[in-house]
Amino acid sequence: MQAGTNRGKRRSECAARCRGRGQHYDVPINYVGLAESWDAISVEDSIEGRDCVLRYKRDGRVVAVASIYRDIDSLRAEVEMERASL
Repeated sequence: MQAGTNRGKRRSECAARCRGRGQHYDVPINYVGLAESWDAISVEDSIEGRDCVLRYKRDGRVVAVASIYRDIDSLRAEVEMERASL
């Protein structure tokens, strides 16, 4: 029972601190994760075209994702990060 309680607590903590949504110059930016530091960023598609996903990585592992007009990708990243923390 303790393990299940801790798992639920970790999920709620992650949900409270690891998700964000903002507007910057009329561009919606979704953010999932917590990247206090990273050693690589991969960019999928076009930042200039306002349709992209940026994956912040540390030691080869995705620690955060920022996206513009890619809500599904952000939601998938959130699920993957939750599963990785279990």
